Amino acid sequence: MKMAELNFDDRPREKMAARGAAALSTAELLAVILRTGTVNLNAVDVARNLLAGADGSLLRLSRQSLREFCTRKGVGREKALSVLAALELGRRMLSEVPSSEGLLMTSPDDIFNLMSPVLKGLDHEQCWALYLNRGARLTGRECLSRGNDFSTELDAAEVARKAVAAKARRMILVHNHPSGDPTPSPQDIRLTGEIQRALRLFRIDLVDHIILSDGAFYSFSREVVSAK
Repeated sequence: MKMAELNFDDRPREKMAARGAAALSTAELLAVILRTGTVNLNAVDVARNLLAGADGSLLRLSRQSLREFCTRKGVGREKALSVLAALELGRRMLSEVPSSEGLLMTSPDDIFNLMSPVLKGLDHEQCWALYLNRGARLTGRECLSRGNDFSTELDAAEVARKAVAAKARRMILVHNHPSGDPTPSPQDIRLTGEIQRALRLFRIDLVDHIILSDGAFYSFSREVVSAK
């Protein structure tokens, strides 16, 4: 059915204007971004097909490449770019933590709650540093490196230099595993030790190294404590 043949209240744009974005289904919101469909499919139908190809998950949809999007019926390059841009904006909005500086970081769960929105759903590894004062309050954070789908490279001396520049007294490493398994690799274990030793030269404590995957995490500090 063409969009013009739908009841006025069932047209996504009109429905959004009248009731607000929260009144729309996920498919209808995607249809607003897509704007148009094909000769045989309206924009909502195209959006439903997009979601079906990602098992109904926006997270899985966000992981698809531009090329994958363009293979979907009714989705050309421009529409694919619009959807990908909207999904990335959503990710960035979630990563904005109002007044994040000053937050107390006392447990791995605090770290997970802060950084999961930033790293969730990425198809590549990123490693972040959280800088803390002596009272374990967050004074800043920065992305140290962006890698590929299975690794990211870090230099321990450079990490220490950045921590000194940030005037950190404590530091937490956080990175993600796009594979979905947060278990540390031998490289993760080796790098954690190297960074810990480099920071000690400047009397900066490495409080923890958290590895995130979607919905789960591994904490070096928690595992060390539980192993004792």
